[in-house]
Amino acid sequence: MSTFDLWYKRKRPNPVPRKKGLVELSHKALGIIDEIQEIRTRNNKNWMDILRIAFQYAPDETKKKMADITECDAEINKLSRQLAEGEEK
Repeated sequence: MSTFDLWYKRKRPNPVPRKKGLVELSHKALGIIDEIQEIRTRNNKNWMDILRIAFQYAPDETKKKMADITECDAEINKLSRQLAEGEEK
């Protein structure tokens, strides 16, 4: 058994149940996804810290940028909803 397999068993003792007919992800792919999730969690904290600093030192400019970000997020959410509902138009 490889080092990765040992690490993966400790990290994910109850693997995601696999459904027949679906493409199976390898243990390595699932491990990489877990690592990305951990890194994104840390990075999200960094972004929130930057946001706090921005509101503290430049609240008016930050509010304008937040409005722009919210508008872009709304567009992304609309497209995501189309994918989730199977409306790829």
